[in-house]
Amino acid sequence: MELDVVRNAKVQREYAIVQVKGGNVTPDSVKALSETVRRLDAVAGIMVCFENQMRTVNNQRSQETWSDDYEDYPVIQGYSVEALLDDRPLRLPRRYGNRHGGKISSMPLI
Repeated sequence: MELDVVRNAKVQREYAIVQVKGGNVTPDSVKALSETVRRLDAVAGIMVCFENQMRTVNNQRSQETWSDDYEDYPVIQGYSVEALLDDRPLRLPRRYGNRHGGKISSMPLI
C-alpha cells in the first residue's frame, strides 16, 4: 500500500505492508509481519483478520511508532474484517499529493 506522508512540509512516498489472515493469527505471524516491515523499510504493517483474532495482534505488536508532521502512528496495526466492512478508517495519514498541473498540492483528500 502506498502512502503520501508529509514530513518537514514535503510530501514523501512511503509504503505499508498489508497481510490478510483468514484463520488463526499466531504470535509468530505478527512477528513475521514486523520483520517484513523492517526488512522492506516500510513505515507500517497492517494485519487484516477477523475481530476475534485482534487480541493476538494487539498483544504481540511492538509499541513502536512512526510519525508525519501531524501525528504518531503504530508501526504494526490490526484491522478487522468487520471494521473493513463497516468502512472504519485505519490509523494512517490522510491522503495527500493530488497532482495539479505537475505540482503536488498539500490539500488532503476527503
